[in-house]
Amino acid sequence: MPYLTIIVSFLLLFSGNAQAEIIALANGSFLEGTIIEEDDQFYTVEVPDGKVKVPRSNVKTIWRGTKAELVERRGPALELVKGYELYQEGKFKESLDAFKQASELGATSHVVYANLGSAYASVGERAKAEQAFLTALEKDPTSRETHLNLANLYMSSANYAKAVENYEKVVELGPEDKSFYRDLAYAYYAVGNYDRALALYEELERKNDIVNLNNKAATLIQLGKLEEAGSILNELASAHPTFLKAHLNLAELYKRKGEDEKAIHRYRIVLSFDPKDHAARMALGRFYMERSLVLKAQEEFQAVLDDDPGYLDARYYLAEIYTQRQAFREAIEQHEKILEHYPDHLASYNNIGLLYLKMNQPEKALAEYEKLFARDDSYPKAHVNAGLAHIFLGDAENAAKEWDRALELDPTLESAVTNKRLLEDILKGDPNEVPS
Repeated sequence: MPYLTIIVSFLLLFSGNAQAEIIALANGSFLEGTIIEEDDQFYTVEVPDGKVKVPRSNVKTIWRGTKAELVERRGPALELVKGYELYQEGKFKESLDAFKQASELGATSHVVYANLGSAYASVGERAKAEQAFLTALEKDPTSRETHLNLANLYMSSANYAKAVENYEKVVELGPEDKSFYRDLAYAYYAVGNYDRALALYEELERKNDIVNLNNKAATLIQLGKLEEAGSILNELASAHPTFLKAHLNLAELYKRKGEDEKAIHRYRIVLSFDPKDHAARMALGRFYMERSLVLKAQEEFQAVLDDDPGYLDARYYLAEIYTQRQAFREAIEQHEKILEHYPDHLASYNNIGLLYLKMNQPEKALAEYEKLFARDDSYPKAHVNAGLAHIFLGDAENAAKEWDRALELDPTLESAVTNKRLLEDILKGDPNEVPS
């Protein structure tokens, strides 16, 4: 996604310390030399190749001094130009260094920070890009381009609420330009404002724009307008059979209508065109799980993993299927494979601990919770489950400590409240119950 929108149209390159004049011309270029004569109409400038006459009407500014002094005074502009040219060449890291140098040399304008934001975004430093764009907007709140770049940054980070806020500011500053409306509509869809998304898709709708028509249909599905959505999607799928998202949306539509065979048929159409379409296989796998067809779901998730062993959601669903089938060892293996790819995936540590508890191996369960807490001690459900492991081992004191910690993190966590109350009752000798 391109971010840079600030255009700089000049370049200065000086050397040495001789006296000189630098003439900035009205067309944005510069002339270096010595003015040897001037009158009401022209400057006569001595340059290395001879003499040139420059009409006064073409001169914007004249700087006089040594070349070193001029470079010092114009240094920020030089670095801005350098950064812009490097950015245009795709050298984003070098471009960033130049913009940072411009800032260090004293450039503090909106343009500097806007370009810094663009360069930071292009090298993947999102937090610094955001801060640079926000600083630019503090200096010029009416910069439409900077609001647009910031909105694009939020879109790429899936921060759709903030993307909406900045896109709407762009609308306010320049309502005649609708080039970004598709992104704005998508952002509204992502935050669940389907009415606004639909209004935008309808405003954008063009007869042959299949992307907008598909997105409009998806929004209609979310609004429960299935017949209208179906009419659009069937027409799209018929006219553009290889446009796979239309088939996927038809599958979702048929699923909502309870027409399972038609939904499966649409998923299969997508997979006939592209057997490695992960979105279709994952959707079909979830569909089978919702219908308790776990073996068929397992086949779909495994097909995704055969193509991409690090696909997190597929691996997680597969672990859930093994858990449902009480194949606890196989479920643990799936979570362990998740941790090979995502060592900080806390839910997998938690689930491995629970699986060991189901297998009546509380020592191994506690070992998993210790690994989890070493990474993040603020996972309340894991403290609940660690408390259960202590109960398995007859250690009521440490169980109570774990549940206290869980309630400290989340005072509304019902399982911690219930287990602690039951433990206290048991220790008092009241009811004949045990925590569960």
